[in-house]
Amino acid sequence: METSESLDLLSVIAGGDRIAAEPEAAHAVVEACGRLPLALRAAAGSPPGRTGK
Repeated sequence: METSESLDLLSVIAGGDRIAAEPEAAHAVVEACGRLPLALRAAAGSPPGRTGK
């Protein structure tokens, strides 16, 4: 995934307000996860199928 797509996914999982409040941390999480969707879900603490809930 591209970085922007990864940030969008992280926003859906973790909440846009959280990502907007800490953009540098969000970028760090995205890069640490290699922009991989499953890794982003795990890092955000949301199991697959439960996005945004």
